[in-house]
Amino acid sequence: MALSIIHVARGAAAAIAGAVALVAGLFNQPNVMQSLPPQAAMIRTIVAAPIEPILPAADVSTPSVTPNLLPHVVIRPSSATIAAASARGTALVLPSVRSPFAPPGNSSAASSFSASAPAPTASQPITTSQFLAATQLSLTERHDGPYEVHFTTTVSARETITWDLTDPTVGLNPSYAMTYSCDPTPLPAENGASDQNPIFTPRRSYQCSVSLTPQSGSDRRTQSREFDFTVPPGEITVTPQSAMNTVLKDGEDDGGFVFTNQDTIAVTITALTLDVKTTGLSTAYGPMAFRALDPATGNPTGSNVDLAAMPKDPTNPFVTGETGVTIPVSLTIPPGTDRLLPIQLVGIATMRVSSITPTVTLTLRSASLLNDVRTPALNGAILQWSCVVSFQAYDPNATSGALVAGNACGVAGN
Repeated sequence: MALSIIHVARGAAAAIAGAVALVAGLFNQPNVMQSLPPQAAMIRTIVAAPIEPILPAADVSTPSVTPNLLPHVVIRPSSATIAAASARGTALVLPSVRSPFAPPGNSSAASSFSASAPAPTASQPITTSQFLAATQLSLTERHDGPYEVHFTTTVSARETITWDLTDPTVGLNPSYAMTYSCDPTPLPAENGASDQNPIFTPRRSYQCSVSLTPQSGSDRRTQSREFDFTVPPGEITVTPQSAMNTVLKDGEDDGGFVFTNQDTIAVTITALTLDVKTTGLSTAYGPMAFRALDPATGNPTGSNVDLAAMPKDPTNPFVTGETGVTIPVSLTIPPGTDRLLPIQLVGIATMRVSSITPTVTLTLRSASLLNDVRTPALNGAILQWSCVVSFQAYDPNATSGALVAGNACGVAGN
């Protein structure tokens, strides 16, 4: 019995040793995986594959390489919003990523891989030096003659600020306290005038220093810029005489153009060019004409312009006229003053036709200056006389009508 047990134990030990040797031999062969059945290979793969640790956000694990298996890398974006990507088509949205080529601090140069990157909410405030560098000076002629200064500052592609020397503050983000000084000093505006801008004299050179002090922000240093400019010549303006009698009467009628010299040197008017139109005038009583007079002597400055010789309107036999009629004149206007150039109608005779209003209209188109190429500004430079045809008998007690109004044609003293 004891001998049998010993033989059994020795057989079992030999069997176990053989099995161990067989397994060891298999693992020592390089191509053993090709000879194993699929189930054995899968078991070995599962056992040999390492378990990936859970890494902190934004970490990348070191790849683990197992023979005959692809490496496995785990990436966890730091601020990505990840939705379940499934058959329903849910998108994967990654966070905005700054371009490595974007310069520091320039948000407009940053690129994003986000499906819907938000637009910037506010622009970078302009600096004081940038504001001054983006400012342009312009000169505007005032209604009373001299010039005033205006500024235009382009702070962005869609924002432009206009300001002048009367503004205590300028700008928006930030705003600046503004002060200035000029050499020579411009003239002050008149007390009570609606326009209080300082006055810059024509043909004079100025040097103005404009200083701006930011009213907010960390850098509130005052910065300045100098503007050097020369004011252009003053304007020559022409208006009709305001006090003229505009009722057309038989015989002579007087009016005139007022020339204002807003320059610092005298100017001389040498010729006028006008359009002429007449309505309801009669040539049965002699020649009719208009002429310019010398304001100092009252004598004509040139020959008379014959109104009766002007072409008739083919559509209306009561109308005559001509355009571009030029007459010589001689009128010198001292700087900063105005002068009246008298215009006179002579030999006028009006028709008595009920449907016609006798009228003479002289429209100034241009004025020539001696040794000067400037063009005078014509501000409503039109002279017009007219009267109302009335067949009403004179009644000293009448309270209405052309006779009472004093604009009836052909009335003595009219």
